[in-house]
Amino acid sequence: MMTMAEVSRELGYRNRVAARDWLTSHMVPEVRIGAVVRYESDAIAKAIVDSREYPTAKEV
Repeated sequence: MMTMAEVSRELGYRNRVAARDWLTSHMVPEVRIGAVVRYESDAIAKAIVDSREYPTAKEV
């Protein structure tokens, strides 16, 4: 489980708002533990891998 500060550090953002926008755009669900909101590290890792763009083969 990761806090918003840990998520923003993992994504390389200094701004937590930018990290929150990234989480929203990639539809990473939040988990409420009492009053604290956390994010599952597995879901974040999957979203990072799925958002990668791989080069396609060039046509000859």
